[in-house]
Amino acid sequence: MTSDTQHPLSAGACRRIRCTFLRLGRREKPKFFIDLWESRFPVTRNLEEALRHLRFPDFERMLWVDALCINQEDKEEKEAQVNSMHRIYNLARSVIAWSGPANEGSRSAFSTMDLIQKLDIPPPSSQVMILQISNQEICNEHDLVGELLDRPYWFRAWIVQEMMFARSLFIQCGSEVALYSILEKVYPFDKQGYHSDASDPTRIYFRGYPESKLLRQDSKQLSPERFLDCFLDRECSERHDNIFAFLNLLGNDIQKQIKVDWKKDIRKLIRHTTEVIIKSTQSLYIIVIRGRQTPPNTQEDDKWQLDMPSWCPYFATPYNCCSIKPQYKPSLFAEKAVSSFANDRLGVKGLIIGRVSQTVSRNIQPGVGTTTWRDQVDIESEWKHYQKCLDLGLDGMPKDEDEHTRLMSKEATTRTLLAGRGEVFSDVQTLLHCSTEKVELPGIVALRKIWEVGNSRLVSSFRLGRATRRALYASKAPPVTWINCIALVPRTARPGDAICTILGCPTLVVLRRMGKCYHVLGEAYADTSVMGRFKVAVTLKDFVLE
Repeated sequence: MTSDTQHPLSAGACRRIRCTFLRLGRREKPKFFIDLWESRFPVTRNLEEALRHLRFPDFERMLWVDALCINQEDKEEKEAQVNSMHRIYNLARSVIAWSGPANEGSRSAFSTMDLIQKLDIPPPSSQVMILQISNQEICNEHDLVGELLDRPYWFRAWIVQEMMFARSLFIQCGSEVALYSILEKVYPFDKQGYHSDASDPTRIYFRGYPESKLLRQDSKQLSPERFLDCFLDRECSERHDNIFAFLNLLGNDIQKQIKVDWKKDIRKLIRHTTEVIIKSTQSLYIIVIRGRQTPPNTQEDDKWQLDMPSWCPYFATPYNCCSIKPQYKPSLFAEKAVSSFANDRLGVKGLIIGRVSQTVSRNIQPGVGTTTWRDQVDIESEWKHYQKCLDLGLDGMPKDEDEHTRLMSKEATTRTLLAGRGEVFSDVQTLLHCSTEKVELPGIVALRKIWEVGNSRLVSSFRLGRATRRALYASKAPPVTWINCIALVPRTARPGDAICTILGCPTLVVLRRMGKCYHVLGEAYADTSVMGRFKVAVTLKDFVLE
């Protein structure tokens, strides 16, 4: 059945419908039966629980449920329906996001959101309020809303377009219901909040994410960059869905070039999608994404992704760390992509800035999450890591170098560790003036920013490449003003790997030579701002990526 024949999308009809998101887990099998159109219909536990809570006891309620209204076994029907889904959710009177049965934590979260709505408390006061209540009610490291957002529902691929296209969106957990707009009020989207434990001031709770994966409803479109940064890890029953679930959000140019076809070989689909995004955006940003993702397990169904070209991202695997912010100096970062495709190879142009030399890694204890801080011992450990990185930046500098030059090196190394995030100038000064005996709260917050961007990366010194050294000599600038030779690099980087600028890529890229070709290891960051002042010509090199 298609939307046009059996489910007419007239405005009058759709305004009477409430839509609900009911997505199956990757391995969830039907275990229950419901009566539907005088037939017995198999459903999952999740759907059975949702229908029991969503139905009215005294009269009928009309719902659109994807799992029932679309034949999930008929690929042709699914392909036809994908292009209509955004209209269905946009025209519905209201949309209900079913996040599962209630528990004590979710009831407290909804109760607090209800109070914030009634009192009309604006952020950031509403965020502080719910965090304080959370600390009183539960004794673990997650606030109440954080626990709610950790439910499997929020990690599913298909919910994204349905939430973004909804005109009126509600969250339901058991019998508790709240407007999604209230959740937007109480949870930090684009920056982290923090709160010290009243019973233990040395323990700091961080909440929120350095990159918001929670959706805002102020746009009906995702930029390709946001899709790559935040949504490749979403869960779905078929790997094709990691692309098709977002297609209606990615702009007309990309939509026109990618056909919804579940019969297409998934490897070809991923290569084609990568090529389309590169050509549409005229950017090579997509080639660095894999470097911050967890590789698929060699014993699981997705192990075939390991054999894909290194310039293609993984799908349905977790991100290890947040992105590196785009760089703008030298101007090579702002150039449009110059690329060519041949089978599994991608031709690009760029310049080798330097090669990885020594590296410093941090010791991360098992089970440490990225959304909470720990205790004083962990803060001291991060402080020691920071000091090692400063020493690496000073390594090789003449012992008789003046203090001003050494301070310049420390500042440049700290800027590199922050990778362009946060209030860089104030954070640098805060860290450089911290006491070695005890790090106060502003220093802890700055260290947290370093940890967010670097917890799954290495800190590396690097040797300047020949072309870069020639360019710097040609600038006639004194060596003390040259680029600071410290970089954040992917965790897989080894000595000798090339740190490059690639035309069309807004970050540095680490490449490893494999015969005549190169493998992409991921993005990197070095403080290259000084190079923007040098008016010199450089000769670009051709790289073949595979």
